[in-house]
Amino acid sequence: MATLFQIGQSLRAERVHQKKPKTKLAKASGVHRNTLSGLEAGTANVELNTLIALCDQLGLDVVLVRKEVANMVPTDGELQSSALSRILSNRLRRTTLAGES
Repeated sequence: MATLFQIGQSLRAERVHQKKPKTKLAKASGVHRNTLSGLEAGTANVELNTLIALCDQLGLDVVLVRKEVANMVPTDGELQSSALSRILSNRLRRTTLAGES
């Protein structure tokens, strides 16, 4: 499971990538800039609606996945496509076959 620190680091990385100042993102999301700073530092515990508002402004989505799949995504963001592709392909195949019955 992602830690609050990892979530904050991901938000910060995307904000920096998009060259959005912290104050501008906070204002557009309806969040106080100190809250955003705390979240990015991994020290602030924010409500889910706050996280969703920030993600929305950055063009990100909050997605829940099984831990077995999430563990296949290294912290650098590069997918380990072979194992992940195999699991998703098998699940898709089962779903498709079940739908044809």
